[in-house]
Amino acid sequence: MTIIDQFSDPSFKPVIQLMQANPEYRELTKHASLDYGERDQLPDSAFAWPEERLFRIDTRDNAVLSKLFMEKQAAYIPEVVKQRCDNALRIYGVNPDSIKIREKKASTALVRYVYPEEKKLPVRNAQDYKVASDLLTSNLRRMDPRTRTYTAVRLVKIGSELGEYPPEWALQYSGMTVCDKGRLKETIEVRTAVAPNMQLKYAYNKLLDGIQQLPDLFDDFSELTKFAAALEELDMLAGLVPFYSRGLPDPMLSVFNTTKVASDLVQLNGTTVPLETLLRVPVDVYATIFGDEIVPEITTNGDLDPEKLIAVLPTMPADLIRIFLQQVGNG
Repeated sequence: MTIIDQFSDPSFKPVIQLMQANPEYRELTKHASLDYGERDQLPDSAFAWPEERLFRIDTRDNAVLSKLFMEKQAAYIPEVVKQRCDNALRIYGVNPDSIKIREKKASTALVRYVYPEEKKLPVRNAQDYKVASDLLTSNLRRMDPRTRTYTAVRLVKIGSELGEYPPEWALQYSGMTVCDKGRLKETIEVRTAVAPNMQLKYAYNKLLDGIQQLPDLFDDFSELTKFAAALEELDMLAGLVPFYSRGLPDPMLSVFNTTKVASDLVQLNGTTVPLETLLRVPVDVYATIFGDEIVPEITTNGDLDPEKLIAVLPTMPADLIRIFLQQVGNG
């Protein structure tokens, strides 16, 4: 029989199945390493089975995950290997006898795959979605930008179908968040400073000129994705792609650079105002500026209603909106 641990399958399928069947160990293993590339760099002492370089025990989380894999294959694991893992767990303050596994029961629920073509990362329910999201988040830095974007779009789609909220990075890479012009300006200025020749510096400056007229918060998906594509092209010419993993935000993160979802913004007289700002304004301020008749149109049971605000406020007279914006500090 082939003995497996957390590094045996690049798709992480065994890990996912183990966590789906034993969610109570998720907290104890959330910092376990799944980086296959680390295995050959580690000393023998990092493994409970050093001869086979299996079952990492160099941290608490690694040891717990290794113990779970051993439990699943207990009849085929040498006793000395089990003992090394148990000793490590005791050092980390974990009782090895408390770690027991359950096999995942067959499910008839609809299976959605994050990567459907390869049938990788199956998601049947909210619990599976959390496991897949956590796993992808921990491995995000090892994905290239295009894979991140594809993965994000899939996570958002599956989350929408299950009624689950995706990770913030998935919202950004799927283009659902707002662009902060100031942050975008800063990251382009960094690129301009390190660009290898005057032609590329000029091209980055042209991009800077193109954002000057944008509002401070901008959420036009079509325009922003075009901007990200232009930034990616320049980065490739400037040789900056390798720096994405060293602190330079890639084009998608540079453009969709906040965690504010675009639907949480309201356009008033060409000014972008966060919905949360509007919800903090007292009802009597709306009544004073727009008249008492607006109150039932924007409230439910006396409280401001987000959907009603989004629908009604932009239709108010421009001069009254201008007064309102000055009152709330956006004028």
